[in-house]
Amino acid sequence: MKRKDLPKEPTTLWQIEMKIDTLSNYLLKIEKTSSRNEMTEILAELLKKSSLEEIEIICYLSLGNLKPRFNNLEFNMAEKLVLRSIALAFDKDMSFTRKKYQQSGDLGTLVETLSSSDLKNNPPVTKVYDTLVEIAQDEGQGSQERKITNLAMLIKSLSALSGKYIIRIPIKKLRLGFSEATILDALSWMLVGNKSLRDKLQDAYNISADIGKISKLIKKDGIKGIREVSIETGIPIMSALTEREASMEKIIERMEGRGVAEPKYDGFRVQIHIDKSKKIKADKQKDFFSQKETAFIKIYSRNLEDITHMMPEIVQGAEKLNVDKAIIDGEAIGINPVTGKFLPFQETTTRKRKYDVKEALKKIPLKVFAFDLLFLNGKTLLKTPLKERKTLLEKILDKSTSDINLTEQTPIKTTKDLKTAFNKYMSLNLEGAVIKDDQSIYYAGQRKYVWIKLKRAMDEKLTDTVDCLVMGYYLGKGKRNKFGIGAFLVGVLDKKSGNFCTIARIGTGLTDDQWKELKLNADKLSTQDKPETYNTPKTLLPDVWCLPELVVEIEADEITRSPIHTCKLALRFPRLKRFRNKIPEQATTITEVKKLYKMQDNKK
Repeated sequence: MKRKDLPKEPTTLWQIEMKIDTLSNYLLKIEKTSSRNEMTEILAELLKKSSLEEIEIICYLSLGNLKPRFNNLEFNMAEKLVLRSIALAFDKDMSFTRKKYQQSGDLGTLVETLSSSDLKNNPPVTKVYDTLVEIAQDEGQGSQERKITNLAMLIKSLSALSGKYIIRIPIKKLRLGFSEATILDALSWMLVGNKSLRDKLQDAYNISADIGKISKLIKKDGIKGIREVSIETGIPIMSALTEREASMEKIIERMEGRGVAEPKYDGFRVQIHIDKSKKIKADKQKDFFSQKETAFIKIYSRNLEDITHMMPEIVQGAEKLNVDKAIIDGEAIGINPVTGKFLPFQETTTRKRKYDVKEALKKIPLKVFAFDLLFLNGKTLLKTPLKERKTLLEKILDKSTSDINLTEQTPIKTTKDLKTAFNKYMSLNLEGAVIKDDQSIYYAGQRKYVWIKLKRAMDEKLTDTVDCLVMGYYLGKGKRNKFGIGAFLVGVLDKKSGNFCTIARIGTGLTDDQWKELKLNADKLSTQDKPETYNTPKTLLPDVWCLPELVVEIEADEITRSPIHTCKLALRFPRLKRFRNKIPEQATTITEVKKLYKMQDNKK
């Protein structure tokens, strides 16, 4: 991999390349600490020691990735293939290797155990990274065997400690308990010895969600580096988020006569990037409609996943839009091909699959309802009032494609107006309404009271659902013994500490299919030890711990005070609504739960 585009670095600043064992020792320190502040300081020290060339690589590798989350560079190596690499690296037969793995439960620990004490190479971090990228990018005939062999050669050449961490990356199980948010804290700490610059760094990341790019700019120019951060097609913007209010009257009060209501579709958030000045080969984009070169069209989910290849009809619709460059925010929802009616979320979400897309396209065609325009022909619109953004969006969508539709808006002045609009949306089997201030700017990655969601009738105690992290599960008894799971423990995020605190133990309200799906998903994330970021009471320890990855949406009758749960609040009569396509950091926070509790308390 050539890096001719990188500026030459003064030898007085970075004398020698960072070696892989140096990085691995830092990762070991991070793995051993449960303190978020200590973790941040260790990361800051690591980033400070890195060079301009190394810092973005270290950011990606420390998160268990090779590229930004939206890049989708995958190894495409199942666990059994990585196990073959380990057997090959240490000259062991598969039955022996498999048995040792069953004992350890972790491929990293297995490599550390099998690695001899002989002197090993200690290559630069950049060289190890380049090798990993080459393995991941290898495709075509015989690529599977080459991947196995090349990964084996790499692991064999490394120390036991470095091998332990590197082998976890292809199977996405590095998981050191931190995310891009912690790296932003560490960058601030690296510059000024505290987190005081975090908000400025977060603002930059919100409009250009590439942690490697941000870190490199900071390394090069300090805090001034974020001035170079700008919106680009192909790099997602963090989605604006909605707030909650206790009643329709409160919502009207917030809007101060500037409110508009939009339907809240029960689908999944999409961000469509269009750049007709760039071209992509059709086979690269998996275009099912043609084999010619296509315009650059990318579609990202709210958690920054590239889902372009999953929705070819939306790609085709985006190509038809009368625009050269644009970034559109919207919601994708499945349509019944016979009746033309909206499908429930559980059916819509089946379109988010990597395989058999052609078949899924026939069964569940998608429509996108576009509700915002963030970037147009080279100009950012984030500071432009919503009313003007919507007018520009309407012009783009006018007489274009039925696959991408303009979301309707209804002016809202009174509670009666809001009730009428809300009842209309509910009669269409939609999720509710979003009320927006039509003079508001777009707050990327933030919750503000300029967007307020209204999801259900306001006479209920709990006015919203809660997105929780599945922390572990309990083995089934009686009837549920056939599922191997009888209940599960969920938590919400404490943003101050970065830990997850328990809020509910759920054992009822699931269908047989939901129990099976939950067990399947949870077992993929099972781990022997409790993750360091879990704050759990001794009385609620699950039989099986899960790594922090699976987010579920939970309904409940109300929120109550709890002397047991570490959140200090609990969900009363909780039940699973659906599995969410969210990262753990997007789970509901304790602060939000407290707001819901206060809203509910005000109704009594």
